[in-house]
Amino acid sequence: MQISFAFIKAATSVLLSMQIVAAETYYIDGEAGNDQRNGKSIGTAWKTLYRVNSTSVRCGDTVLLKRGSVWESSADIANSCSADFPVVFGAYGIGRKRPVIEGGGVLPFNVRIRSGSAVTIRDLELRGAALMPISLLNDGITLSNVSVSDATLRLLRVVNISSQKRWHGAWLPGIYTDPESVIARFRNLTGSAPAVVNVYVPWASKAQTEVFDARLMDSIVDSGATPMVSWEPMNWTNADRSDRAFSLDKILSGDWDVYIQTWAQSAAKWKKPFLLRFAHEMNGDWSPWSVGDGRNGNTPAKYVAVWNRIHELFRKAGATNAKFVWCPDGAANLSLLPGLYPGDNTVDYVAFDQYNWGGKAWKDPYELLAPCYSIITSLTQKPLFLAETGVPEEGGVKADYETRLFGYTIPVLLPRISGVCWFNEAKERDWRVETSAASLFAYSDAMRNQAWTFRLTLGAVP
Repeated sequence: MQISFAFIKAATSVLLSMQIVAAETYYIDGEAGNDQRNGKSIGTAWKTLYRVNSTSVRCGDTVLLKRGSVWESSADIANSCSADFPVVFGAYGIGRKRPVIEGGGVLPFNVRIRSGSAVTIRDLELRGAALMPISLLNDGITLSNVSVSDATLRLLRVVNISSQKRWHGAWLPGIYTDPESVIARFRNLTGSAPAVVNVYVPWASKAQTEVFDARLMDSIVDSGATPMVSWEPMNWTNADRSDRAFSLDKILSGDWDVYIQTWAQSAAKWKKPFLLRFAHEMNGDWSPWSVGDGRNGNTPAKYVAVWNRIHELFRKAGATNAKFVWCPDGAANLSLLPGLYPGDNTVDYVAFDQYNWGGKAWKDPYELLAPCYSIITSLTQKPLFLAETGVPEEGGVKADYETRLFGYTIPVLLPRISGVCWFNEAKERDWRVETSAASLFAYSDAMRNQAWTFRLTLGAVP
């Protein structure tokens, strides 16, 4: 039996019309409402969010909360809806005051949106009685004119965003000797393959210069990830932060031109795109190229000149597959950043490194990241990511920090951050995601979600 395209199209239209007609609008009045009513008109409004949570609110339905009402509880949306037929939360009534969801109870947020559910929220106020005012770990969520008041941050802002996919990556010790196994272990540990793998490459070690390692780079690409080379002008053998052989003056004078050209030519021959994070954390005082304390005669102007010189040498070598990443430290000498930025013509991506050091220095992720974020986003519209980050167990609840970072702080408060590269090593602190079962679950739960599964395409803004 043959069925015409016109018949299928007509049938589809009928089904869509039935869905739209069948959609319900529910009213919630925190003062005069009554949960025993049907909630389908202003006169028969429900009173509590529990009534909404326990009712089969369907895709395409609208839930309207009365202006001036306050609910000390949480909304929980579990439906699996498409972006074409989301569950809609909004406001009704007279006046400018938005309805307020205070949060509380057993849920760690004011509004929980289960993975896979499309929801539109507008004209509400979400107060920060909860760990996160809203969970945002999936596609299809739109916030419009939503006031987010966070008690922890003393923050009140109106949020207007649409969900955006982001990528995650990691630095993994042992990557140089057995990259395939190390990457596979991290993928199996977290349940999600990293989109970016960071490796550190010095200019010299053991009295010889370091060559471009095509085998290592191929191993990373074969795992499905993009390599990020943190290219460090220093000698790892002595790791002397005052080694004048790697001062900015020496690089500018041409002492390292042959090495740079040789490395760039090898990169060009490899052909595949990669991130090149040259001389990162330059605003600190712990590296031969640092300008934070003027060591080795280094200055912001010299750093910019070195950056542009190296970019030009790569261009002449044909290494356009190297995407330059400008990456300061997120806490040191932030006032230097405007003078250290080389300009959009020679920068492809921007990033910053920021750790929660734990103990008495423990900070909320927004409090930690916002100062550097605000400066970088004022300098450029280039795509931005966190190139190094981590948090220890001491000083706070690590799992809660990870949940808040990935589920709320970045997508709602710092939306320009398009990716996060975790420093998965026990070094100054134990930054690894597997320091506890709770930490591993929080990290893995976020990374397996659709919102953090973007596969980085170099040259494109995520």
